[in-house]
Amino acid sequence: MLWHFTWFIVPLSTMKRNRISSFTGIFLSLIFTASLHLSCTKVNQPTVDFTIDLNGAGGAVLNTKGGYVYDNGVIIARTTTGAYIAVTQICTHDGSTVIFQGPQNVFYCQSDYSQYATSGAVVAGPATKNLKSYNTSVSGNTLRVWG
Repeated sequence: MLWHFTWFIVPLSTMKRNRISSFTGIFLSLIFTASLHLSCTKVNQPTVDFTIDLNGAGGAVLNTKGGYVYDNGVIIARTTTGAYIAVTQICTHDGSTVIFQGPQNVFYCQSDYSQYATSGAVVAGPATKNLKSYNTSVSGNTLRVWG
């Protein structure tokens, strides 16, 4: 397979002008194609099914409206109305971890300033893709998150 790459090591001074132009065009199109592929990669949006003890150390913050925790790649929050909501914790624009701004009831990316509604829908960009939302239900002191 090494012979496939021998044309890369030919000195430019021995190449004819049209071959240099061809080489440059191929090289630039490879770079462009690779950059498009990398910019279109999907943000990991895991399928989950787990529970949180609302009286335990990890879940106690959810007893307060506006509180939030991270678990299994998900941010779980309690809205100002007392509902439990859960979405993917990674910003769909730049891959940073989002936070929940309780008083405004929005998920917020401190890195690129994107905002998402409690449903995960984009409210303000630069993000253009929604966060994946998950189902939540409470039974006694146990909060289940799945989807």
